Amino acid sequence: MSSLMLLLVWLIFFMVLIKLLPILGTISGKTVKLMVLALICLGNNRQD
Repeated sequence: MSSLMLLLVWLIFFMVLIKLLPILGTISGKTVKLMVLALICLGNNRQD
């Protein structure tokens, strides 16, 4: 997978996430924040 394709996937993912945040936030904001942090960490680790 090229870096451009990976960037595009992350961009779409974050756009969807931002749209879902108000809904997810009402369920449990802390869980969503932890999931986002975990995904960012996984994404950074894969680049190495």
